[in-house]
Amino acid sequence: MRKLVFLPFIALALLLTASFKETAPKLTIINKTDSAIDEVHIGGSEDILDDDEVLEPNESVTIEFSGCVGNEGEDVEVLLVFEDGEEYSFDDAVCDGDFSWEIKDDGNHSDK
Repeated sequence: MRKLVFLPFIALALLLTASFKETAPKLTIINKTDSAIDEVHIGGSEDILDDDEVLEPNESVTIEFSGCVGNEGEDVEVLLVFEDGEEYSFDDAVCDGDFSWEIKDDGNHSDK
């Protein structure tokens, strides 16, 4: 009988733990260039796109980015590798919540 008395407290503790769990920021990349983006690296990470995933012109992808530990509020290098081998990089604070980038042909990006 004593075991049943503690059951509600255990359930409450599990519920509170789950509610305080942080979720990874969502990153949306919108490709407004004429070239496909083959790789996305953030802060020296491996390619965060799936192995067979390519972001074609005028397509977008939203990814949960879990590489924020230790990078909160700091600018990190974002490196995009296009299918033709060209690279484009910029610095941005990627771990301050959900964010979106529109990548353009003029060598610029804009936060959305």
